[in-house]
Amino acid sequence: MQVPVNTTANENCHAEEKLHYDLGNECYRRGDWKAAIQHYLEACECNSESPAQEKLDMVYRILNFYNKDIYGQ
Repeated sequence: MQVPVNTTANENCHAEEKLHYDLGNECYRRGDWKAAIQHYLEACECNSESPAQEKLDMVYRILNFYNKDIYGQ
């Protein structure tokens, strides 16, 4: 028995993933980390193997970087 595949839903999810990935990249370029994270998470919800996961990890590494010497603390 074959399970019918809803190609429209798959295409919509793929389009939504690409949209959020592209928006995340734009926010990343502007340094709007919060918006970038939100868009990358949305992209990852559509596809767990999305390249947005790698970008999301990069944003978290940037935000977790803290060099006290730079801030004189």
